[in-house]
Amino acid sequence: MSKAIRLTQPTKEPAYVSRNEGIPLRPGQKPADRFVYAHYPTRWEFNEEHGFLPTLSKIPARPGVNGVSPRGDLTAVLVVIQQQGGKFIDPTDSRLGPFMDYVQYYTCENGAKWWVDSCMEATVLPGRKVMWKAKPGAWDAFRVHLRDSGVIDPLVPEIYEMMLEKQRNKLDRKAARSGLSPIYKAQYDAEVERLESMENTWLRMMEKEVAQVKPKRKRKAKAVDVVTGAE
Repeated sequence: MSKAIRLTQPTKEPAYVSRNEGIPLRPGQKPADRFVYAHYPTRWEFNEEHGFLPTLSKIPARPGVNGVSPRGDLTAVLVVIQQQGGKFIDPTDSRLGPFMDYVQYYTCENGAKWWVDSCMEATVLPGRKVMWKAKPGAWDAFRVHLRDSGVIDPLVPEIYEMMLEKQRNKLDRKAARSGLSPIYKAQYDAEVERLESMENTWLRMMEKEVAQVKPKRKRKAKAVDVVTGAE
C-alpha cells in the first residue's frame, strides 16, 4: 500500500500578466523614422533669452519616400538640400560636442526603434498613452550650440532685416488696437520691447564680431626714389 504524500510548498507563478517594456504601439501604428536635421539660411527665430536661434528642418529617412532609397539611404536627399542652400547637420560632427550623435532611439515593445533627438524624453502613462516632451532647456541649448560652434552658417544681415520688417509689420497691426483695452495695450508694449531686444541683440553680435577680428600688422613703408622707382 502506497504512503500518503504531504505537499506544503506550492510553486509561485512568475506573473499573471506579461510585463510590457518600451514604447507601446497602437494596432497599425509605426514608430518614428530615423532622421537628421538640416538648416536653411532663411530659417531663424528670435528668442528672448538666447537671442537669434536657428529653426531646424527634420529630414526623415523613410525608405522609398521623398528621394530616400529603399534601404533608407539619405545621400540623394542631402544632395538636394545642399543644392537648395541648406546645410545637413551631421550627427558625427565633432563640433557638436555634448550633442554629438544627437540621433538616438527608444526601443518599442515589439523591438522596433522609435527615433528621436537626444533632447526628447517619453513618459508612458497608465492606459499605454505616451507623452513626449523635450528635456527642460535641452532644445534651446542644442540650437545655441549649433549657432555658436560654427556647425551652421551665421545669421546674415539680409535675413535679420527681413525679421525686423516682419516684427515692425506686426507692431503696425497691433498699434491700431492698442487703445481699445489695457490687454491690447500690454500686447503692443510687449511687441515694442521685443523689437528693441532684437535690435540690441544684433548690435551686441556685431560688436562681438568686430572685437574678434584681429587687426592686421602694419607694414613699414619703404622709401622709393620718385625718379628711378628704385627702393
